[in-house]
Amino acid sequence: MILSCKNMDHGVITDSRDGTKYHWIKIGDQKWFTENLAYLPSVNKVSEQSDSEPMYYVYGNIESDNPDTARHNKVELVSGEEINTYNEFGVLYNFAVISNDVGVCPTGWRIPTDDDWKELEIQLGMDKHAVGMLGHRPEGGLGHRLKDSVGWANDGNGLNEVQLAIKSTGECFSGSNFHSEGSTAVFWTATKDNFGNGMVRKFSCCKEGIIREWKDQRDGYSIRCIQ
Repeated sequence: MILSCKNMDHGVITDSRDGTKYHWIKIGDQKWFTENLAYLPSVNKVSEQSDSEPMYYVYGNIESDNPDTARHNKVELVSGEEINTYNEFGVLYNFAVISNDVGVCPTGWRIPTDDDWKELEIQLGMDKHAVGMLGHRPEGGLGHRLKDSVGWANDGNGLNEVQLAIKSTGECFSGSNFHSEGSTAVFWTATKDNFGNGMVRKFSCCKEGIIREWKDQRDGYSIRCIQ
């Protein structure tokens, strides 16, 4: 299934908390942000971790606990390009941001559940029996179709078919370090299990599909808001 964004409802909203503008696009009955959430009320050092208190990380910001410093943080990518990671990738959040219901999405928007992601995947052509599987689900090459057309390592750029522009934002293993910029993007869902894990969707430079798996809620991953 190939969808043209030219025929899709789309728009822009402004987050009243900090003035950040987010583009959105309607896919089926859902409206999805086309950028990663960038709400940053405070910032944590990469050495800090918690499974109960909200944590906010900016890729490459190792030591600063000053949000203004983190917003101007620059990192040399695997491509050799130097970028402002906050502007390009947004913020990496631990799962407590979700489970504590601190309201990170702008008013009227929310963090998608596992079922919301499944609805998106089915809408874009993934088999209904495949969406509930754990691990890599290669059906329909949906990961390749949703990844941004630039910025992925190892010839991993995608088609950006519906303008969701999934960027290779990397991950934060809290208490450890940032890694996998250029090769990975991971998004929290609002779904958790009874063992301290949150459900995610993971995109890889080297895989055609989308990975569905559980992750430690202390780690830092991206968020896309929906309506």
